[in-house]
Amino acid sequence: MFSIRLRIQVMMIAIAALALLWTGEEPVRSAGSLGRGVNLGNALEAEQEGWWGVTLEESFFRLAKEAGFDHVRVPIAWHHHTETSPPYRIDETFFQRIDWVLEQAQRNDLKAVIDVHHYTDLNQNPTGERARFLAIWRQIAERYRDRGPWLYFELLNEPQEEFNTDPERWNTLLRDALATIRATNPTRTVIIGPVHGYDLSALPALSLPSDPNLMITFHYYGPLEFTHQNAHWIYPQPPLGQTWSPDRPALNGENWSWGITTRWLATSLEVTFTYAYAGLYIHSFPLREGSQLRLRTDRNVSGIEVNCKSMHGETISAGTFHVQANQPLLVQIPATCYQAGDILIMSAQPGTIIFHELTIIEAGQERPLLTTGAGRIRQTLAWVAEWARNRGLEVYLGEFGAYSGHPSGNGPVDMASRAAWTQTVRAEAERQGMSWAYWEFGSGFGVYDREQAQWRVPLLQALMPAPPQQPASQVYLPLMLR
Repeated sequence: MFSIRLRIQVMMIAIAALALLWTGEEPVRSAGSLGRGVNLGNALEAEQEGWWGVTLEESFFRLAKEAGFDHVRVPIAWHHHTETSPPYRIDETFFQRIDWVLEQAQRNDLKAVIDVHHYTDLNQNPTGERARFLAIWRQIAERYRDRGPWLYFELLNEPQEEFNTDPERWNTLLRDALATIRATNPTRTVIIGPVHGYDLSALPALSLPSDPNLMITFHYYGPLEFTHQNAHWIYPQPPLGQTWSPDRPALNGENWSWGITTRWLATSLEVTFTYAYAGLYIHSFPLREGSQLRLRTDRNVSGIEVNCKSMHGETISAGTFHVQANQPLLVQIPATCYQAGDILIMSAQPGTIIFHELTIIEAGQERPLLTTGAGRIRQTLAWVAEWARNRGLEVYLGEFGAYSGHPSGNGPVDMASRAAWTQTVRAEAERQGMSWAYWEFGSGFGVYDREQAQWRVPLLQALMPAPPQQPASQVYLPLMLR
């Protein structure tokens, strides 16, 4: 006879075994140390909390925990509450508000990421704002030095503008900021991302010091014409009406083209160049050393010019070519374009060309530039994961989401498409072992409808998939428990 305690132990083992036997369509969850998170956006990164329609409430933290999130990312515009001259004191009342935020996170057993957000003055004048930026981090680090490892610091959200022009400015400043934090927080995890607004294509330009407690971050919103429909802060503003499907043909990168129209013919791309030297411009992830472009067209074409971009943004010509119908042409990418990710194809004559193939070949591997929606996401996140893995860094996908088309979150963008895109990004991030935070909780991208006080179920299910429920009659316990 088994004791009650032994029966319970064996039952728990059986339940664990059943969980391991679950083989649904998705891989076993493997998010990183931060796990699954949600951004509490449009609140504290405004000049004054509430000005953008969101004031943080206790219930937000409770709801996030109950839904299964592991952490919250809290964007904070500290500079709006910091003196503009030495000693650059942060307003104590605002500091107390952040204390409250962290207390809510800890009370609900949520990890927390706090950053420096929307610091436009710093992006436009890194030299003039350096002392103020470092003073902000010195005060944050000192105040929260005794908080546990559940609190993470993120140096600067989406460095851009002048940092884009000279990435070394950011590499130098991030080292100074990290040293400032390490004076009081020697082992706290610090999150750092690249210039160009955390665009993954800028990762090769990022230079990090040797530090065992760093985490790399990036943001992902591709394709922008789908994820930012009707977004007034994007120029040109993507129009409404776009849908997304994981199996639909797609470019493997952002479409930055000019002077062309396109349409898909099964897996081939028909491009109409409306005037001479109009361009098919694909902004993808960085090229490796020795990269080549293989292209194949439906007809003989003279005057196909292939270009790429250097890390500093210069346009580099790979040559002008004559392409024979249905015969692959292999183009060597100039070495000055390695570690950048842009391919530009121009035609000397207006007209229509059908591209049956556009493929990057590098290190014995092929990266099709004509792929699917899911294929693009899979290849992009795999590249980031490999880049970080080669450097011993954990990856944090700090933002991803698809805008509803309205600030309330109840916009006209197709919900099924938004959920499918969200599920695909989330699943691939976890497959690559990344922690992530969805953008965002309760505004235009929101997973939670604050007007109706309820979750937007398709989005929540895309972020928090539940394993399939087995009917009780199909759950078999070991013979000894029967």
